[in-house]
Amino acid sequence: MPESGIGGRTDAPGCAAEPADTAADHAELIAELRRRGVKISPRKVVRMTRLRDGRVAWLETGSTTAGLAHILEARKVRTFERAGVPREWIVTVVFAAVERGRLIGYHGVGRPVYEVETDAGVRRVSVDVSDNGFIVGAHPVSLRTKVRRHRDRTRTESP
Repeated sequence: MPESGIGGRTDAPGCAAEPADTAADHAELIAELRRRGVKISPRKVVRMTRLRDGRVAWLETGSTTAGLAHILEARKVRTFERAGVPREWIVTVVFAAVERGRLIGYHGVGRPVYEVETDAGVRRVSVDVSDNGFIVGAHPVSLRTKVRRHRDRTRTESP
């Protein structure tokens, strides 16, 4: 039986069969960001990807206010785990959300919420990607939580 991630499926986000980033991929994407004048710390990069809109997004080790350290704070890890995402799969699920998740709305101050299929079922993840592509934060969103259709909180929903 092939080694797998969450619950046994090898095609799901978070599975061991998913290809990993390579140093060459990072070098290309980092060079692209630098040509655009974006500040990036290559030694701190954890993972990078190209978003569907063509932008480059990346996660750095970060601090308690942004990046991986922010996402992996103990209370946030517990929230992910309660949502069925073990700590070791958080980064993979966050990237699955921004790479191929379905944007279903907005939460909080305008953070996009994505639905992503995992072998444990559908999960919702809110991911904040800054204008320059840096992944600031992420957290799970309950399937019962109502999300707004519009980023702007003041915009009213039409019938």
